Amino acid sequence: MKRIKPLFTGFCLIIIVSQVWAYVAMDIQKWEIDKAEVIRSYIHTLSYKTYTLSQLKGYSNKLLNYILAIDENYKNRLIVLRVTGDITRDFIFINNKLYVITDYMQKSSEDYILGAIAQLKKKYGVPQKQSEGATTTYTFTRDETKVIAIGENKGTNCSLTIYYYYKNLFRSLMQ
Repeated sequence: MKRIKPLFTGFCLIIIVSQVWAYVAMDIQKWEIDKAEVIRSYIHTLSYKTYTLSQLKGYSNKLLNYILAIDENYKNRLIVLRVTGDITRDFIFINNKLYVITDYMQKSSEDYILGAIAQLKKKYGVPQKQSEGATTTYTFTRDETKVIAIGENKGTNCSLTIYYYYKNLFRSLMQ
């Protein structure tokens, strides 16, 4: 009986650690690159689909809403390259230049979200943190990249949406 308890505890720790550290934070080296370079640099052999905004009826993305508020005509010059799996990752291009990457996650564990935030901290440093009700927002900045991670506790589930975007996004679009 004494041997079973440490083995069980070790097994549980391995399960928890594998869930917590499953998310790998993006390390964006360049922005305003084209689709071919994004595929070469970030997607490699993963399967993906390309969409126009009109093909994604009801598409919701907070950064995209701000972009379209600047100029609604960007709607016609926008492409979403989507990689699906455990995490849905959207690469958003305007005029064939990468400006935004968004990760969408629905998990049953708050530990997973905390692990994802820990991974972001390793790459992007200590975030500014703001909590309101069941929603916590983490904001990171490093070099040319800003990251906003929004975690929501929805009772039995947790969701995490991570927006990576070019620090000069709005300045570039207004030129």
